[in-house]
Amino acid sequence: MRQVRAILDGELLTMLEFGESKIFPIRPGKHTLVITNTARSKELSFHVASGETVTFDCAQTGTTMGMFWYVLLGVGQLKIVLNASPSTKSR
Repeated sequence: MRQVRAILDGELLTMLEFGESKIFPIRPGKHTLVITNTARSKELSFHVASGETVTFDCAQTGTTMGMFWYVLLGVGQLKIVLNASPSTKSR
């Protein structure tokens, strides 16, 4: 699978490998998270309150034909799925 880039508020936050997860502190306020594999992107705007924890899940998926080309040639259209998990207050 392709690496995905996590971009927060226009700045590269990290590169993620398949199955990898990372934790980052961010300041309270309104933010925009973009996840991209260079071919496809998903964007999500969210607000973080002081002391709040937010969690995001992302995945790359493809159609049967896209996965065929990915397996055969190492390239294929993989779409990005980005979801915000319910936030929980830190204690």
